[in-house]
Amino acid sequence: MDNLKSNQVDTSHVLKTDSATGAAIIVVDANGQNSIVLSPGANGLVSPADVETASFPDFKLLLLQLEIPTPTVLRASEKAREHGLTVVLNPAPAKPLPDELLANVDILIPNESELSLLTGLTVDDIPSAERAAKEMLKRGVKTVIVTLGGKGALLVTGTQVTHVNTYKVDVVDTTAAGDAFIGGFAAKLLESAGLPANMQEQALALQNAVRYGCACGALATTKFGAQPSLPTKNEVENFMSLRGCSLPEATSQE
Repeated sequence: MDNLKSNQVDTSHVLKTDSATGAAIIVVDANGQNSIVLSPGANGLVSPADVETASFPDFKLLLLQLEIPTPTVLRASEKAREHGLTVVLNPAPAKPLPDELLANVDILIPNESELSLLTGLTVDDIPSAERAAKEMLKRGVKTVIVTLGGKGALLVTGTQVTHVNTYKVDVVDTTAAGDAFIGGFAAKLLESAGLPANMQEQALALQNAVRYGCACGALATTKFGAQPSLPTKNEVENFMSLRGCSLPEATSQE
């Protein structure tokens, strides 16, 4: 809570319980790759009833993940849809998901292993990621963004497939790189007030948000830890500026 407040995050809606705060044990190998063991603690106690007390009309975007119970995630997605919010879901930790939840998701952001679990398909390169992402579109998701680590990200919608390259950095610890990508993506998308109705503007807003997210994810891998490695907006903008461009290169195919 102190760390959130020190970063100007509004904590007025955080609920408190006698249960222990959720915790993660993170093991990092010599290449900076990580394995994580989670103890959900208070996260596992967030209920659909808690969602009913949340204020949805005041916001434009809802970002969800799976460290709280799936029924709670489903109810939150339903409430968000009722109020016209853009719903973004990071399906982590990976688990099977009901189609009724996926139907409420505007943007699904899995990594390769999460996408593989959701589809039952092998995902180990860009072509296989594209095939699996299109399977998720068939299940009701509007947009799929597959995070590919050092290979950047793949943006897949019903009308476009765009591969966005990331920045090359010296990787120290990949912990929270995906979180950094998603947080940066959501923040940049909000600059467009969510998803524009115009298809061309929507495609541009998504691509710009993915490129910005890639910069955030790359920066996060240059530091040890989870919360300490998350970059600020100024750090991201300086990082991109020092490399001579505001956005990384992207290749697109219709």
